[in-house]
Amino acid sequence: MSKFTSLERHLILFIVLAIVVGYTWQEIKPVEASIQPVEQSGCVEYAKGRFDCSDPAMRAKWTSYLEERNKELEGENGDLKGDPEIILKAVCKDHGYTDDCWRVLYGIAMVESRMNPNTVGDSGNSLGFFQIHRGYHPGVPDSCRTDLRCSATFTLERMIRMGFDTDRETSIMLHNGTPNTAKTLEYLNKVKSYL
Repeated sequence: MSKFTSLERHLILFIVLAIVVGYTWQEIKPVEASIQPVEQSGCVEYAKGRFDCSDPAMRAKWTSYLEERNKELEGENGDLKGDPEIILKAVCKDHGYTDDCWRVLYGIAMVESRMNPNTVGDSGNSLGFFQIHRGYHPGVPDSCRTDLRCSATFTLERMIRMGFDTDRETSIMLHNGTPNTAKTLEYLNKVKSYL
């Protein structure tokens, strides 16, 4: 005979499930609320096998590293220290690029926003340096859209997923729309004028 009644067993099961689900939600919620595929992939590169980026304590270590990096690259009010080239080169270096990567990012930023964080386009749906569209990328907060480092990181990682390593021109056109249309070929030429 069981020590617990059926009701007590169900209550215990409910409490255990609530604890497990609550714990899991606490682990997932902060990741979902941010654009941290950017952070996660950067974390893996930064960690280089020294720690597991899925561990909350290690994610905190990575976040701390990013905050220190940003302090080095930005002034007290969040404005850029000197030439944006410094930040774009840092973003490229963080992703393992040492070539003309920063020039590609600079060209896109110039075409998209003239390097102005307050640029608004697409009937108010696109904002910031690289004109990240709210409808297509709803998980990207406006604070990232108007921050050069965050906006550049998001844009570069998106372009990497679209073949930046093997076909830069196509990944540049994909940032603007369907490749090899009159519109995106013109866009590509404008970006290339800054390379």
